[in-house]
Amino acid sequence: MNDMDLGWILNQVSHGNLTASESEEIIRRQFKTDLPSESSKSESALSPDELLKSFADLDHTRSSRTGFPEAVFGAGKTPNQIAMILDDMARHFNEQVAERDGSIENCERAILATRVAPDMFERVKSIPLLHGHLVYHSTANIVSMIPTRSIDSNDVCKEILPSTNRVVIATAGTTDTPVAEEAAVVLEAAQCKVDRIFDVGVAGLHRIIKALPR
Repeated sequence: MNDMDLGWILNQVSHGNLTASESEEIIRRQFKTDLPSESSKSESALSPDELLKSFADLDHTRSSRTGFPEAVFGAGKTPNQIAMILDDMARHFNEQVAERDGSIENCERAILATRVAPDMFERVKSIPLLHGHLVYHSTANIVSMIPTRSIDSNDVCKEILPSTNRVVIATAGTTDTPVAEEAAVVLEAAQCKVDRIFDVGVAGLHRIIKALPR
């Protein structure tokens, strides 16, 4: 775009032939640049806490009521929303560790975002976090948030006796693996022991019988 083009656009705006938003769109297309929108300007004026509350009302006490913390459903959320929610959940976990002298129920360690595709995770992990780091489970499409205090302290969780109890995740076919892994990762995040058994559909009875000793 040259000065003449820009002058014409400004002239059209001054005469009421173009609105400010229409002129901005023309300039954006011509310059092929990412000018800040009104929504992004208003978001930048908010504090991080205000911005988080503008799109999420986190249920930090759910684990005390249901035995398992809130999980983030990643589908439909932006990378920034996922990152901010996980980081705030990690912040809450770290504060609880400090307040309880490291005595934390095992299920409270599960800070997860589900249905996060690989390309979305690449965008999420590029966002700086303050209260922990991310681990991606590619088959399950799940992101685990590891709070800072869970790796900095040896006394984060209550000591529990080894248990022989376990949960069996079995699939009929290989195609079911992503869904099975989603369930397995969630269970393991809550410190449950998981035994995975793949491809044991009823069409091959010998496969089920072979898996029974497990």
